[in-house]
Amino acid sequence: MKISVLMISAFILAPGVLKASAAADPHLPPHPHRFRGMVREQPLVIAGRRVMPGFWRSAERVGYHWVERHQDEFGRWFPGYWQPLEEYRHPDGPMAWVPGRWAHGRWMRGWWRPERKPGMTWENGFFDERGRWHPPGWREN
Repeated sequence: MKISVLMISAFILAPGVLKASAAADPHLPPHPHRFRGMVREQPLVIAGRRVMPGFWRSAERVGYHWVERHQDEFGRWFPGYWQPLEEYRHPDGPMAWVPGRWAHGRWMRGWWRPERKPGMTWENGFFDERGRWHPPGWREN
């Protein structure tokens, strides 16, 4: 009888202990064994507003390297992304990489696009100085 009581109390305490440790440091993974080889990307805060949550990503990805998020000279923020190490050659002409990003609780994969389009200029997606997302796309010249 005493043994079964101890097992029940240990089972009841374990979830609270895990939650308490995660609550004490939100940057630690809730289940460390699931996050081996992972890197924590911090939330992106612009103008006091969290525009992109923090997330866990692989430390390495075969055929890619991680480009850190950065801000350009115009105050635009570009989220971090996986950049392919090799260029993609298409029979119709050169291609350029469109970075993926973390959105809607998951990773939105990047893709290849034509490098040029007559009368158009490509603009990668970015967050402006107020934290609004501007999606990537072709803009008329």
